[in-house]
Amino acid sequence: MIDRTADLRSLQLHIPLPEGSSEKIRSTKGADAAGRTFDAGSNFLARELKAVENLIELFVKESKERSLYEDNGSVIATSTENIKSKLDTLQQTLAGLNKVVATSNVSKQQRDHRLVIIHTLKTQFAKLTKLFKENLEKRTKALTSRQARQM
Repeated sequence: MIDRTADLRSLQLHIPLPEGSSEKIRSTKGADAAGRTFDAGSNFLARELKAVENLIELFVKESKERSLYEDNGSVIATSTENIKSKLDTLQQTLAGLNKVVATSNVSKQQRDHRLVIIHTLKTQFAKLTKLFKENLEKRTKALTSRQARQM
């Protein structure tokens, strides 16, 4: 899909506006910058959520495929730390998007729309966090039961 946003904006500059509407366009210039910031941040979050989802799926696959007897914990520990750091980054980015929405000077409809987007991203984030936590707990239980059998 081709992004034609810049073309549309340049066309808007050449279209004659009704009297009194130029003031409205001038006053929304800052809102456009906030909108671009929000769009960039939400697109980044969506891509990163997908990447973290792939990492978690790989983590689950590695956890299931590796025998508890051949696993020394280093591979799982490294992927765990990697996923945790990415989840922390995503959480901070979500908080930043909330600030952008809170401080932007946009209409109620735009604000509500952006809040719906943030809610959707937060829901995806929560699902990923829950999936990761559940699989990490399964792995931990399996390791502790193995250690208990060895003693």
